[in-house]
Amino acid sequence: MSVSPVSTTKLTAAGNIKASAGELIWLNVANPTAGGLTALFHDATSGTSSEVFQVSVGATSTVFLPFPAGFCFSNGIRCGTLGAGLIVTGGYR
Repeated sequence: MSVSPVSTTKLTAAGNIKASAGELIWLNVANPTAGGLTALFHDATSGTSSEVFQVSVGATSTVFLPFPAGFCFSNGIRCGTLGAGLIVTGGYR
C-alpha cells in the first residue's frame, strides 16, 4: 500500500490552502484574540462563492478537525473569509 505525502499551508489572511482540486486531510484553526472568530471555506480558487463549511473558534482557543477519509474539493481548497487574527493551517494532498 502506498501513502501519499501530506503538504501543509498556513494562512493568516484569505487565501488558498490548495489552488487546485484536492483532499483536505486535517485543519487547525487557532484564535489568539480576545473574541470569537469564524473562517469560511470554499470549493474555489478565488472569491467567496461555493461555501462548503465554516469553523467558529472561541477566544484564545484552537480547533483541530481531522478528515481521515479526506474532504474532497473539486476546484480548490480556499479560506475566502478569515476573521482578523485567525491562523489557519491545512494538511492536504
